Formats: sequence, structure tokens, C-alpha cells
Amino acid sequence: ANIRCKGITHRVEPEHLDMKSRKNGKPTLQWTLLQSFARCNGSISWNDPDAKDRVKHQKLKLSKKLMAYFGIEDAPINWHRDERDYRTRFSICWPNHS
Repeated sequence: ANIRCKGITHRVEPEHLDMKSRKNGKPTLQWTLLQSFARCNGSISWNDPDAKDRVKHQKLKLSKKLMAYFGIEDAPINWHRDERDYRTRFSICWPNHS
């Protein structure tokens, strides 16, 4: 993923954010959620199939890892009540693979 935070674009992989299972080396649910944010232009609404009840728990874990990695204090993903969606406070895109 390419994440733009604090004016700098970072290319990150699951291992950079401690988002690989220690048991089998596969990406964690937090990485899957990050991919969903990238596919949905940084926003996941309650109407999207990616927005399930467990998203709240995974969103908290993802936020903590992003805060630690980027050295930020404010929550990187916020809930917008009126629109009923989570939105990233950073830009994210998934690079095209040839």
C-alpha cells in the first residue's frame, strides 16, 4: 500500500506494520481492512460488505498500529456519524501490479 501521512508517501507491506500472522505468515485482518480502505478511497460505510460488526475491533487494532508506525497521536481513522462510515485521515492507494 502507498500511504501518504504527514506529507510523505510511504510504501508499506504487512511486515512493516506488524500485520503478518506469526503462525502462518499470512496478512492479518488489519491488513485486509487497510486494503478495503484503499479499494474504497479511504472510506468504508456501514452499507459496504466490508463493514461488519468486527470492523470496529479491527479498526481499533489497525489504528494503533498506524499510530505507532507513523508516530502520530491522533486517531488515523474516524467514524462519521451522519454518513455512517469510517474514513481515513490519510491518503491510501493500492499500487497497480503489472
